[in-house]
Amino acid sequence: MNWITNYVRPRINSMLGRREVPENLWIKCPETGEMVFHKDLEDNKWVIPASGFHMKMPAKARLKDLFDGNEYEALPQPKVAQDPLKFRDSKRYADRLKDSRLKTEQEDTILAGLGTVEGLSSSLSSMSSTSSAARSAWLPARRS
Repeated sequence: MNWITNYVRPRINSMLGRREVPENLWIKCPETGEMVFHKDLEDNKWVIPASGFHMKMPAKARLKDLFDGNEYEALPQPKVAQDPLKFRDSKRYADRLKDSRLKTEQEDTILAGLGTVEGLSSSLSSMSSTSSAARSAWLPARRS
């Protein structure tokens, strides 16, 4: 073996230390294969600048984008049973829920909020989905 790989490289690595680099800094366009920096993609509302391909937009980002001033009040979500149907598959449903909650950092797929859209009091909901693009619904708030 080589003395550089056996002695010098480990010494240099121990002096410099390993830096933790997030894996999601660059996002690949599924259409063209172009690599886009995640901040540029977020600033462009999840649309690839060169190809115009629309990426999936997280529910929180969609609500922030739709409400005036990027501000809204999140509506409380009702508690749901973990597995009311006792669903069976190759993977336990409870495990699927746990993985999804870790991935989206949300308790539920649908996120709802109150705020204003172009000055009009509104309630909006947005759905994050791993299988399809996030969808949103717009309903004007009732005036009492």
